[in-house]
Amino acid sequence: MKSRKKTKAPPEAAAKRRGPPCIPPGNAQTFAARLRRAREAAGLTMGQAAVKCGVEYKRWARWERGPQIPRLRSIAMILSVCGCGIEDLVDEGD
Repeated sequence: MKSRKKTKAPPEAAAKRRGPPCIPPGNAQTFAARLRRAREAAGLTMGQAAVKCGVEYKRWARWERGPQIPRLRSIAMILSVCGCGIEDLVDEGD
Protein backbone atom coordinates (compact mmCIF):
# COMPACT_ATOMS: atom_id res chain seq x y z
CA MET A 1 0.00 0.00 0.00
CA LYS A 2 1.44 3.34 -1.03
CA SER A 3 1.29 6.30 1.29
CA ARG A 4 -0.13 9.50 -0.12
CA LYS A 5 1.94 12.61 0.15
CA LYS A 6 0.12 15.62 1.44
CA THR A 7 0.59 18.69 -0.66
CA LYS A 8 0.19 22.18 0.66
CA ALA A 9 -2.21 24.51 -1.05
CA PRO A 10 -0.59 27.57 -2.58
CA PRO A 11 -0.69 30.71 -0.38
CA GLU A 12 -3.20 32.30 -2.73
CA ALA A 13 -5.67 29.49 -2.00
CA ALA A 14 -5.32 29.99 1.76
CA ALA A 15 -5.90 33.73 1.36
CA LYS A 16 -9.09 33.07 -0.61
CA ARG A 17 -10.42 30.80 2.14
CA ARG A 18 -9.76 33.38 4.86
CA GLY A 19 -11.10 36.32 2.92
CA PRO A 20 -9.47 39.66 2.21
CA PRO A 21 -7.52 41.48 4.93
CA CYS A 22 -9.31 44.39 6.57
CA ILE A 23 -6.31 46.69 6.00
CA PRO A 24 -4.79 47.12 2.54
CA PRO A 25 -1.39 45.34 2.37
CA GLY A 26 0.42 48.56 1.41
CA ASN A 27 -0.42 50.03 4.81
CA ALA A 28 1.00 47.13 6.86
CA GLN A 29 4.04 49.09 8.09
CA THR A 30 1.91 52.03 9.22
CA PHE A 31 -0.45 49.70 11.06
CA ALA A 32 2.49 47.85 12.61
CA ALA A 33 3.98 51.07 14.01
CA ARG A 34 0.62 52.12 15.44
CA LEU A 35 0.09 48.69 16.98
CA ARG A 36 3.46 48.87 18.70
CA ARG A 37 2.70 52.34 20.09
CA ALA A 38 -0.69 51.16 21.38
CA ARG A 39 0.84 48.10 23.06
CA GLU A 40 3.62 50.14 24.67
CA ALA A 41 1.09 52.75 25.86
CA ALA A 42 -0.83 49.92 27.54
CA GLY A 43 2.39 48.90 29.30
CA LEU A 44 2.48 45.42 27.77
CA THR A 45 5.27 43.33 26.28
CA MET A 46 4.59 41.57 22.98
CA GLY A 47 4.29 38.28 24.88
CA GLN A 48 1.77 39.67 27.36
CA ALA A 49 -0.30 41.25 24.59
CA ALA A 50 -0.28 38.01 22.60
CA VAL A 51 -1.46 35.95 25.57
CA LYS A 52 -4.24 38.43 26.39
CA CYS A 53 -5.29 38.48 22.74
CA GLY A 54 -5.28 34.67 22.52
CA VAL A 55 -2.66 34.39 19.77
CA GLU A 56 0.86 33.01 19.58
CA TYR A 57 3.76 35.35 20.26
CA LYS A 58 5.09 34.92 16.72
CA ARG A 59 1.75 35.99 15.21
CA TRP A 60 1.71 39.15 17.32
CA ALA A 61 5.34 39.80 16.35
CA ARG A 62 4.44 39.49 12.65
CA TRP A 63 1.61 41.98 13.10
CA GLU A 64 3.92 44.41 14.86
CA ARG A 65 6.74 44.04 12.34
CA GLY A 66 4.47 44.41 9.35
CA PRO A 67 4.56 41.25 7.24
CA GLN A 68 1.10 40.18 8.43
CA ILE A 69 -2.05 42.15 8.97
CA PRO A 70 -4.62 40.91 11.50
CA ARG A 71 -8.16 40.07 10.51
CA LEU A 72 -11.08 42.16 11.77
CA ARG A 73 -11.87 39.69 14.57
CA SER A 74 -8.30 39.96 15.83
CA ILE A 75 -8.37 43.76 15.62
CA ALA A 76 -11.38 43.76 17.94
CA MET A 77 -9.33 41.76 20.48
CA ILE A 78 -6.33 44.08 20.03
CA LEU A 79 -8.50 47.11 20.78
CA SER A 80 -9.75 45.48 23.96
CA VAL A 81 -6.31 44.32 25.10
CA CYS A 82 -4.55 47.63 24.40
CA GLY A 83 -7.46 49.76 25.58
CA CYS A 84 -7.40 51.92 22.46
CA GLY A 85 -9.83 52.95 19.76
CA ILE A 86 -9.83 51.96 16.12
CA GLU A 87 -8.67 55.47 15.19
CA ASP A 88 -5.43 54.75 17.11
CA LEU A 89 -4.62 51.85 14.78
CA VAL A 90 -6.19 52.75 11.45
CA ASP A 91 -6.25 56.15 9.78
CA GLU A 92 -9.26 57.16 7.69
CA GLY A 93 -7.03 57.18 4.61
CA ASP A 94 -5.80 53.57 5.17
